[in-house]
Amino acid sequence: MTTSKFIFCGVQPGYHNVSEFTPALAAKIVKDLLSLKELNTCVYGGSAVYPYDRGCPLGGEPVGALQLSGSVSEILATAEYLRTALRQVTLNVPIRDYGLPSLGFSASVVGNMHEIGCAWQKIAKQYQISSGIHISTGIVDLDNDNLILSADANPKNITNLSLWQNIAFDIFHNLGLPAPVFHSVGYNFVPALL
Repeated sequence: MTTSKFIFCGVQPGYHNVSEFTPALAAKIVKDLLSLKELNTCVYGGSAVYPYDRGCPLGGEPVGALQLSGSVSEILATAEYLRTALRQVTLNVPIRDYGLPSLGFSASVVGNMHEIGCAWQKIAKQYQISSGIHISTGIVDLDNDNLILSADANPKNITNLSLWQNIAFDIFHNLGLPAPVFHSVGYNFVPALL
């Protein structure tokens, strides 16, 4: 039995009109699609916080955040089902011991998801200007402002994992958030990149 780390599943095709969705609605859409496949998986409301210049709304794009369990092929097949059903270009699926070797972080924090997303975007942009690396993050809203921040370095774009880790640590520090835990992860693109 394998379990993925958090998968942040967008519900809006492309980078436009995402403001019409809320994290709760995004979670419901993803949960309903999983129910059609008779998969009873907990789906949380969340935000994907990525660069403004890629169309990210202020504070992050509403997403459904979930973890999948099963064999690697089952996890990737379910991710492909969600990606196709939601007309997403790609879906990133972090699995601890399977995929392109990379580095990730996670941290439990208490706070307002939108406020943290806005502050993250501002500070991450400053680091992007100075280093060329943007540290995106996903924020999972467990309930009552109990959040998990989670991200993995996309090996397609991040070649210097040490620099990525240092920038991520600095962003947490600058936001006054507890230091994240860093871990090795396998990074999977769905569909697989050729």
